[in-house]
Amino acid sequence: MSREEAFWAQVRKTDDCWEWVGPGDFRFGYGRFTYEATRYPTHRFSYELAFGPIGEGLCVCHRCDNPKCVRPDHLFLGTRAVNNKDAAQKGRLPKGQTHHNAKLSDDDVRFIRANYGRGGRGGMSQVQLASRFGVSQVLVGLIVRGKAWAHLT
Repeated sequence: MSREEAFWAQVRKTDDCWEWVGPGDFRFGYGRFTYEATRYPTHRFSYELAFGPIGEGLCVCHRCDNPKCVRPDHLFLGTRAVNNKDAAQKGRLPKGQTHHNAKLSDDDVRFIRANYGRGGRGGMSQVQLASRFGVSQVLVGLIVRGKAWAHLT
């Protein structure tokens, strides 16, 4: 069986997405195809079968937002920035306290905004707030100006 035949034998085609049903990294939802001891991300393998080589540094993105999908017309090339923008516009990126690197909770951010005081209002300084929460003064500044954690009002 050829590499292509072995690949498509593990795909369930429907009128919408063509889903990979073989093994994969299902923590993130993407399939992995192994052929003769070489492992391929399934969406990238499908894209290359249909359209040819993927340029250096490019991502294969999903129009359908289904990481198991390998249908070529559901896939498009983009930079990491394009992929991240696409994910953000579709609400797929974690924000605030749901982000794996978050040091602050939503309540911490609300506290910072409520207790930051400029020009003699009796509030806390950015440095004091940063020290209290173990983050940088720059981050506190971004929070109070609404540039960081902008999803919280």
